[in-house]
Amino acid sequence: MKYLIPFAIVVLSIPFVPATIKAEPNFTPLPEPPPPVEVVLDEIEEEPEEVCEDYTDYGCSCVIYIQNKGINIRGNAEDMIPNFGGIAEVGDVAIFHFPNIAHIAYVEIVYESGNFLVSEWNYREGLHTERVIMKNNPYLIGFLRGR
Repeated sequence: MKYLIPFAIVVLSIPFVPATIKAEPNFTPLPEPPPPVEVVLDEIEEEPEEVCEDYTDYGCSCVIYIQNKGINIRGNAEDMIPNFGGIAEVGDVAIFHFPNIAHIAYVEIVYESGNFLVSEWNYREGLHTERVIMKNNPYLIGFLRGR
């Protein structure tokens, strides 16, 4: 048994009335936003300076790299305990704890936003790299300052 459902198409005729827009009193247009001052990427790398055979080669570990910058630290990256947790300053050592490894890097530049550029050895195995770190990086646990 088939059911037929009647339907109708209704066309309404509504006359067009142009809208009038009133300016708000004392309206001031918004200023242009300032130009960006930094590239906001998680990682910006330069060409590698040197490839190491092994991370234990002299100068190829992140800890030895920081020591070669004149900062007095000892131990492994896993042993580093931050003594500062605020906004980075040039010369700080950033400490990262990734799921399977710890890493440290030298803060070269700090941007107005609080993000910062680091130089480092062995973030990519056996290479010297630079990258921009976001200030809210979930693996950043803090900094060593004043060493």
